[in-house]
Amino acid sequence: MYKEKMVFPQPVEDYLTELINAIDGLDFFKSPEIPEGYENNAKVHFWNLSGEFVLNKFIDGNDLLLNDVELEDSLNRSIIGACLDSLLDQGMINTIENEEGENVFWITDKGKEIIK
Repeated sequence: MYKEKMVFPQPVEDYLTELINAIDGLDFFKSPEIPEGYENNAKVHFWNLSGEFVLNKFIDGNDLLLNDVELEDSLNRSIIGACLDSLLDQGMINTIENEEGENVFWITDKGKEIIK
């Protein structure tokens, strides 16, 4: 899970800042799907996820604009990331990084009790 904003080349960061400000203006990060108090987590997830797309475009010398699929993917995954952060903080799930560097999640005993 992302805990801090990734650092990108300045043109990428400028684009991401404008994009997040525009999305913030639509109150996306105040969506009821994002757990209360985890709005900033969703923004950090969005920054990092969309930043990876934009960085590749920057490296390839292409226009930095996200296409619809990239934007939708980054927005959806930012909500999921914020939800996972909330569940982790509540002790309902736990995670470990596997050999491929991917996070593997499981429900803790506390989570299982709450589900019952």
